[in-house]
Amino acid sequence: MARRQKRIWITGAAGFSGRHLIRFLRELPEPLHLVGFDLRPAAPEGLDLYHQVDLGDAAKLREVAQAQPPDRVIHLAGLLPPAAEPDLWRVNVGGTLNLLHALAAAKTPAMRFVTVGSAAEYTNFSSRRIRENHRAGGNSPYGRTKWAQSTLALAFGEQMKMKTMVARTFNLIGPGTPLSLVPGALCAQFANGQNEIKVGNLKPERDFIDIRDAVAAYWTVCEKGISGNIYNVCTGKTASIGTLVKLFGKYASGHRKISHEAARSRKNDLNRVCGDNSKLLALGCRPGIPLSQSVRDMLESARPQ
Repeated sequence: MARRQKRIWITGAAGFSGRHLIRFLRELPEPLHLVGFDLRPAAPEGLDLYHQVDLGDAAKLREVAQAQPPDRVIHLAGLLPPAAEPDLWRVNVGGTLNLLHALAAAKTPAMRFVTVGSAAEYTNFSSRRIRENHRAGGNSPYGRTKWAQSTLALAFGEQMKMKTMVARTFNLIGPGTPLSLVPGALCAQFANGQNEIKVGNLKPERDFIDIRDAVAAYWTVCEKGISGNIYNVCTGKTASIGTLVKLFGKYASGHRKISHEAARSRKNDLNRVCGDNSKLLALGCRPGIPLSQSVRDMLESARPQ
């Protein structure tokens, strides 16, 4: 008798990270049954099944969990700034709680659940690499809701005997990075052939990880992570925004004038944020895509076809 394929739930499947995760999972040698969840009406390519559903719809989530109980869940769905603070709490925390209750009711003891967090959950940043036991709680409404989401998931998992892990992601970069993130906004300006590139503060340093390395890390954490643990998804190295600008300038054709625009600078921006990825490395996952490759691939994907 043929062995049943693992059923993988992906929330936020139609978003930036979701599409990359689907592509990664489809390239694995093991055939998987991929079930996506998102608010968008159009299903992304590569799924076996798609549910257009709001995580606020607890009854619908419970109905799907009973009919199609998952073996693995990678929870990507959530809101980002500039969403209003009440909406951040409603979706990032309330939606996660609805999802967890639905999964618990399905009673699949072998299921493994990964919720994807953010480096914005950390507080009291210093020049040192940030480890998972660093003080957390968030310095912004977004950071606080993501910290609450992670804390909720781990506490719920312990209470309900669900294997639950947190993949705490640092700064994403790579093909398709949205305009709301600095690399995406820079790429759009360079790829559109603008003669003048408008930038903010070029000094801050961030730990940029390519989205393709990040989704591979999510799967590694899902399969090999220890329940109740947090894993930083990062490279352990930093690059300044100025370095990013230089790389885009190097790989984009034509000469550009760089202009500083005060509105693009954030108040109280942190000088350096760098993660410690020792726990991720211990699982056998080593991010390997260099920043220069990420920039080249972003420009290539952004050019008109």
